[in-house]
Amino acid sequence: MPGFNHNMETESQQNETMVQPEQTRSRFLNSCNGCRARKVRCIKQRESDVVCINCRKRSEDCRFSRTKVRNARSAKGQSRRQTKNPDAADPVTPLSRAPTSPGARSQPDNLMASPSRISIVGNSDAEAQFVPSGTETTYAANQMASTTPVDYPVIMANEQDVSISSLAYFSNSKLIALSKRIGTTQVADLLAKIEAAVKSTTRSPGGVSPYPNNLEKEARSVTLSQQCRLDYIQSYFDQVHPLYPFLDRASFENRARSSRVGDIGSVDPAWCALYHAVLGLGSLYHECGSFNAFSGTAWDIFRVSLAFFPRIVFGQINLVTVQAMAAMAIFSVTYEALPIEGVLISEAARIVSHFQITKAEACKTNQEFQRTFWVIYSLESEYCLNTGRSSIIPSHDISCPIPQTNLPFLSGFNWLQCKAKHAQMASDIYQRLFSVKARSSSQALRQREASRCLEELEAWRLSVPESFRYAIL
Repeated sequence: MPGFNHNMETESQQNETMVQPEQTRSRFLNSCNGCRARKVRCIKQRESDVVCINCRKRSEDCRFSRTKVRNARSAKGQSRRQTKNPDAADPVTPLSRAPTSPGARSQPDNLMASPSRISIVGNSDAEAQFVPSGTETTYAANQMASTTPVDYPVIMANEQDVSISSLAYFSNSKLIALSKRIGTTQVADLLAKIEAAVKSTTRSPGGVSPYPNNLEKEARSVTLSQQCRLDYIQSYFDQVHPLYPFLDRASFENRARSSRVGDIGSVDPAWCALYHAVLGLGSLYHECGSFNAFSGTAWDIFRVSLAFFPRIVFGQINLVTVQAMAAMAIFSVTYEALPIEGVLISEAARIVSHFQITKAEACKTNQEFQRTFWVIYSLESEYCLNTGRSSIIPSHDISCPIPQTNLPFLSGFNWLQCKAKHAQMASDIYQRLFSVKARSSSQALRQREASRCLEELEAWRLSVPESFRYAIL
């Protein structure tokens, strides 16, 4: 019976199609090869890391092998089942596998199997080199920000916030996409090295305390001749003072010559801290600096100032106290003290804000008070914008006048007023573009605010004399 046989063959083919095993695809294992061999748990400090903690401690290559997994059911089969049962709930897709674009689900495998990909990583060594970045493919689109501030990236962008750094362009998902496109992790490895180098400079080394335990011992350890001290003070007023003009040079030098700074017990703590901060800054121009945090001759001198820090914070607030905090804040922006930059700048800003030095009544007619306030305010505003936080000193509550302060090589130009204006703009830009309230605004509104900020910055740039004005590249 030909018709019956044909029906039997058709039914048999359909049954074979239904029971045919599903196709498989490969994915990266959650544990690296080294941890699997040692039978230990493979843990990464952050989800975006390409090297686990165990391999980093052992200085070993961290490589992840592939394993085969079943593909999801075909769209045709799902649509057929949904047609048979229209009341059935929609299939649930795990968030980590949800595609961000129509072809996102198949994109990783297609890229890995593309001719260009095969030509780039045709050998096993290159394939192994590419393996680490692929471990994050499943989770790349849903990376969450680090939970603690110490883990926040410095130059790497996260997936949620708008970056304010020109270096922080590549997020984890962008790096993964780029690595898959070019077939190598060299870009990701380079950025990881830069990130580690910057963190080692800007954040406190583990187990290292910058605070000295013995004040008298620190003071005795600084053995400088009188000529060295005079040279350092001279270099400070020649190199640093024009940019941060908050000291009266004549009065400072007179007191420095008459004071017995070696006798720690009889010297005003604020004055001694100011004096050694000035020496430390001046010594940087005599090859006493270092690119490593908490090291170098300049740092050894500054540690005396740091030893007086608690006495300044809890002592009586006067002009010398505020000037000492200003000098220490300036030193904190050098390589030697970058890990404690936030502490010193924030504390200086807290002092001037808490004691109402922001008001004209507090400054009265003392121009040293006024200049010191504006130097601290400029340091704190720029620091807050660079680190993505709001200023301690509210710009709308400042009535302290800006005294006339000219540069020695550019007469007639009020440098402090220009610097103060830039600091006010930095504080305003953070509030209008990067604050929590600003980020909740619509994209169109933020675009308009960004355009206004650019216009204001350009107007500020044009207000600077042409010989001193920076050019737009």
